[in-house]
Amino acid sequence: MILRMLLPVAVLCLLVGCSKSEQKAASSPAGAARPEYNSLSDVPAELRSELESFARQFEADIRSGDSNAVRRAFDGAAIAEGICEGMQGTQKSLSQFKSGMQAGLAKATMRLTQQWSESDAKYKGLVLYKGSPAARIRFAREEGVALVDMVLRRNSQGKVRIVNLCNHAMGYDMVEQCRQSSAPMLAEQDKGFLERLVNKPNISPADMKRFADLSKRFASQDYAGVVSAYKGLPPALKDMTVTMVYILALQNLGKDDQYKQALKEAGKRFKSASFQFMLVDAYYLDKKYDQAIECIDNFMQMLEKDAALLALKSLMLNDKGDIKGAQTVLSEAFKLEPDCIYAHSKGLDVLLAAKDFAGVRDSMIFLEKTGGYAFKGTLKDPLWDEFKKAPESARWR
Repeated sequence: MILRMLLPVAVLCLLVGCSKSEQKAASSPAGAARPEYNSLSDVPAELRSELESFARQFEADIRSGDSNAVRRAFDGAAIAEGICEGMQGTQKSLSQFKSGMQAGLAKATMRLTQQWSESDAKYKGLVLYKGSPAARIRFAREEGVALVDMVLRRNSQGKVRIVNLCNHAMGYDMVEQCRQSSAPMLAEQDKGFLERLVNKPNISPADMKRFADLSKRFASQDYAGVVSAYKGLPPALKDMTVTMVYILALQNLGKDDQYKQALKEAGKRFKSASFQFMLVDAYYLDKKYDQAIECIDNFMQMLEKDAALLALKSLMLNDKGDIKGAQTVLSEAFKLEPDCIYAHSKGLDVLLAAKDFAGVRDSMIFLEKTGGYAFKGTLKDPLWDEFKKAPESARWR
């Protein structure tokens, strides 16, 4: 099992891929970057209730694959305002830019809906992200797990909408990333935008050109060009967002060794929960299971304990050969969230290794009833041989 923690449920905002005329009009909602509260208890009870209702309906819409409802949940105008915050220009040019960006965002949310509908989505509760209330939703699928905070705010009509999101599994803030990706276009409207965006002294015009070039190349999926542009940047411009773009480019190019090395270097430079979690991938590929487990523990400590992440940890312990430890952690996952599809599906390897055939049977029954699985006729891997001899396997023979 190779874990790819960067792209599962990846929320890359490819709005800059629109047409040239649309690019001149691009815009996105003002994100969740405006602090309003110090704690959730500061959020008025009536508003909290409204946000909870919105989040639960949003989860239901994802699970049902209602792409129109998911798309309507995003406030494109507010996201565009957030991306263009601080930009200077004529009212007409800004208005055109923002309307085009909203069109791009509408396309991007359709892609997101497709990705999310293929995952097991679980609303975890309300949290604060940069001072604003957000609905935390976990997405789990074969390739990995992501905790995503959907920043919520009432619009001018009093409707709750999503104005930004942060995928903690990859350190992806939609408004910030889109601002970076759109920087070359924004600079066409406002010549001083790039300088204010990077806010770094002693940056040469050539450095600024390379910075803009990196964003353009990533938007056009020229990943080799991204790597080249990144290597030419001075250290002052290799911030967390730009480094993330570089790592994604290496992953897309299939350069595993460089990808792992870049992750490890980023993990030392940026002590965020996201980079610590992404190191799980690098350590797993190197079979350094203790380090991978430590990264999962650190990630949960920074965010929250989660059943899918505990199941992931149990797999690491199982691959390490600590079957008893894997069982213990998997049991913790089941206790925390008995209906976690990811824990039941991934836990099968652990249960089979432990010869807990009653547990295997129970998880298989659950997955067939809830997760759309069908095991009859599929148990051909040698891993299932002993289970098929046990009485618990009778219904699948």
